[in-house]
Amino acid sequence: MAKPFKIKTQDIAVAGIFLSFILVFMLVPFNTFGVNMAFIPLIAVCLAATVKGFWMGLAMGIAFGVASLVGSYIHPDLTAPMFHNPVVSVLPRVFIPITVHFSFKFVKWLLRNKRDDLSTGAASVVSTVIGVCTNTLLVLATWAIFYFGRTFTFEGNSLTITGAFLVSVISSNFIAELIICAVITPVICTAVRIALGIDRKGAPIAEHASAATPLEEVTALPQEQEDEGGSFEKEQCADVEKTSEDTEEKQ
Repeated sequence: MAKPFKIKTQDIAVAGIFLSFILVFMLVPFNTFGVNMAFIPLIAVCLAATVKGFWMGLAMGIAFGVASLVGSYIHPDLTAPMFHNPVVSVLPRVFIPITVHFSFKFVKWLLRNKRDDLSTGAASVVSTVIGVCTNTLLVLATWAIFYFGRTFTFEGNSLTITGAFLVSVISSNFIAELIICAVITPVICTAVRIALGIDRKGAPIAEHASAATPLEEVTALPQEQEDEGGSFEKEQCADVEKTSEDTEEKQ
């Protein structure tokens, strides 16, 4: 019989934190020192996929895509009309947790004999880089497929989707986004996984994977005590039987 699906309180709390970051930074425009803070939702999706697993990562990826779609209507600009298309705004975000989760798991498996904090940090760097590349390349690919050669205007400014424009996006926004995410995400991922008890600082994966949890240790104590008590009772019975045999031989 299949076990019923249960959602833990911890999962709800963590999902709420990630979702709040996605909604706030996608729907409320933030510019700090001239830097667009839209990379924060991307970090939240990467963290969800590496900390809480594939399904939460997928949920956050979909939320990121929907927020991108809604944000294109709330805050129009030169590129907003392209994000009105769900294939541009939603679909690339759905693929982020897929590539991030499985690349993270693969690197963790490769480094399974290394310390948890080191293997998690390395796996997070690799998976984050792959996630950022997935997002940027798929968005640019959909731009090229649906809008190449088209011109968009907004408040007197115009933008034509050309090869030069796509290359400029890669050479400017993409590189900055890649560096920032690859630096910030592994630090947060490692700290959160240790805080939630998923990893243990300084312990190899292979070491604590087979170690008993506190609950298992507690449940093992009564069994050990029972075994010890049973052994003592067996010894007493053996002594009584031996005494009876000696008595019979004397008689």
